[in-house]
Amino acid sequence: MPGPDVTGRELQAWLNALPAREQLVVATGSSSGALQDLLKSPQRVVLTGTRSGAERNATRFGKEFAAALDDAAADADKDGSVSVKEAFDYAQKRVQEYYQVEVRIASEHAVLAGERAPRLAVARLVTAGSATAGGGSALADAVAADAAATARVVETPERRTLLTAIEALRQRKAELATGDYYTQLEPLLLRLARLDVGAGAAPGAAP
Repeated sequence: MPGPDVTGRELQAWLNALPAREQLVVATGSSSGALQDLLKSPQRVVLTGTRSGAERNATRFGKEFAAALDDAAADADKDGSVSVKEAFDYAQKRVQEYYQVEVRIASEHAVLAGERAPRLAVARLVTAGSATAGGGSALADAVAADAAATARVVETPERRTLLTAIEALRQRKAELATGDYYTQLEPLLLRLARLDVGAGAAPGAAP
């Protein structure tokens, strides 16, 4: 985001205004632990790369957390998906191993808060052969399976079209400039989010 950094209070206001049943905040930068108390909420899981605002050194945790989303080793219960808690545990272990191998004092201590973390999935591990015979993309089918399992969204032709477009764009990521890729991806994700929020809204609620 261009311009001044977003403050914790601004982030808090934006998140509080969202009509979401569940929220996940992943902040892995230095001093990110200062957000823990500020963003605490019953429906929110908050993961920070440090335990307080006083840990100001650059962190490794974000890199390892991202790696967990595509590594079967992070799937501790072998259910085919990676929960926030599983990704956190995976990343935390990798960070600890790094400091041990380098014989350095750890300057970061990640924190995960929120009772929903063990059941909130952040990645589904999709194999190359898991696409359906009907020609749907593996990613789209995985997301659709999650939707059917949780009954939080209603699968519609429009939603399937969006998922297919997102997957097609993802396959072309290496061919596009970074700015072009995200410029094309953002409107697709926003349309998908609006569909899901509308489908999950209570009867009579404003869209």
